[in-house]
Amino acid sequence: MKVGIDAHMLGYSSEDESFYRGILDALKPDKGDVYYLFVEKDADISRYRGKFKVVPFKSNNAFTRNFFELTSFCYKYDLDVLHTLHYVPFNSPCPVVCTINDISFEHEKNKVNGNKIEYLKNKLMTPYCAKHADKVVTVSNISRRDIANTYDVSQKKIEVVGNAVSSEFRIMDDDELDELDVRGKYDIGYSPFLLCVGDTRSEKNILRLIDAYIMYKDRWDTNIRLVIVGNDDLYDDLYEEFEEYEDEIIFAGCRDRLDLAALINESEGYICPAFVEGAGISPIEALNCGRPVAVADMPHAHEELGNRAIYFDPYDEEDIYEGICRLVDDPIEAEIPESSWEDSSRRMKKIYRDAASEM
Repeated sequence: MKVGIDAHMLGYSSEDESFYRGILDALKPDKGDVYYLFVEKDADISRYRGKFKVVPFKSNNAFTRNFFELTSFCYKYDLDVLHTLHYVPFNSPCPVVCTINDISFEHEKNKVNGNKIEYLKNKLMTPYCAKHADKVVTVSNISRRDIANTYDVSQKKIEVVGNAVSSEFRIMDDDELDELDVRGKYDIGYSPFLLCVGDTRSEKNILRLIDAYIMYKDRWDTNIRLVIVGNDDLYDDLYEEFEEYEDEIIFAGCRDRLDLAALINESEGYICPAFVEGAGISPIEALNCGRPVAVADMPHAHEELGNRAIYFDPYDEEDIYEGICRLVDDPIEAEIPESSWEDSSRRMKKIYRDAASEM
């Protein structure tokens, strides 16, 4: 079986990258199977050489990549199945497995206040993916039902592959934290801080979190900082908007997963205001590092985290503020979840084989 995987997200600190790295790290190709990873030209994929055949995209343009290059790769490498993220090529000659982590944009309040282009792109392409992919992969049963009901597709074609935690995310000792020195590396200093992974896309809900944090800061005159980790290229506008809080709100362009694990270990707790389904990975990683978490009160979060998290209304800044207060003053003790990327990767291989056999 020849499997092609669109892995363009490798190299970015995102929920999608965490999911795909977890699967790829644990995946062991069966004898006779060949896996192709399609990656961006500057991606660090040294860990996968020898295990997979690595093929760089010629273009960094998402439209060109998704609708021209992926189709050409299917022909060039005679693929039996193609695994994509959020998109299905119009003329794929082989079965397509498509990951759709969630469809929160279909239900999000105040849609017009977000990125209109991103919203319209999702509104156009996601239903097409759900209907035309041979298999859809998502991360929870709640998302599975939502995709099926919203787009009128059978739940039988939608497979759940759960989140797990990579080995980097663990409780670190003082010697390892001193060696990594993430406080110095990212100019955080020695004040206590709360951590969030996210970017400026509307579904990540960063602006409401910042406003709630400023509310907390003003009311309690605290020295606790807010550190936001993500793609620093997306934060230019925020730097200017919140310049007066530059000593309290720190945007860390961290792309190293071991550094991210160290940042979680160093933090007082992890807060996730995002509406999106895929955001379930980061809170699980935080729990694995022994840190308490506070998350948006969404159905998928309850499915993945149960009673191990503090919940708040992600649309209400006052309630996010209350979540911050509880995370600092009355945290729920972290319970390390039982999960395995090995199990998830074995399930993914079965999905590939099932899709290929249906051709």
